[in-house]
Amino acid sequence: VRLAVLVFIAMLAGQGLWIYFFGVDAPQGDQWDGEFFWYKALVTNNASLHGLIAPHNEHRIAATRLFNGAIFFLIGGWRPIVVMYAQAFLISGLVAWLSVLLNKYAGSWRNFGLVFTLIAFLSPYSWQNTLGAFQNQFYFMLLFAFAVIGLLAWCPSWPAIVAAIVIAALSPFTTAG
Repeated sequence: VRLAVLVFIAMLAGQGLWIYFFGVDAPQGDQWDGEFFWYKALVTNNASLHGLIAPHNEHRIAATRLFNGAIFFLIGGWRPIVVMYAQAFLISGLVAWLSVLLNKYAGSWRNFGLVFTLIAFLSPYSWQNTLGAFQNQFYFMLLFAFAVIGLLAWCPSWPAIVAAIVIAALSPFTTAG
């Protein structure tokens, strides 16, 4: 638990610094046609299941629409920078979870795996996911994958298997093409 908390704090601090120094509180690129029409549908009470799961370019991003839409309503408007900070909690939690798994199962590769994981997720390599408030679908894809694997690996019961199947069936709505 202590390792997970330390990794979570390190990730959140690193993500927060990236956002603080380089984040822009304006919609970028795909956000205009991907989010604008979803928010318009939400505000005008025209949101539908079809609109939620409708493809955006080559992706189906229902999880992103739900997450970003919830933030839109919570703060009363469209603020991409707020979504960036909110999704920093999501990826920080996922990397903390991964660190627990590495610590438990990586054996002699544990330290290397932990350091590599932190470097990979804190490096500018994935800057578009960090600084694009519309890129959290990749975090949701990881979350759904971790949930399915975790349920099947550690909870070998029928309810866990059914839950894993449901989550796996819903996973294409995180970023599928």
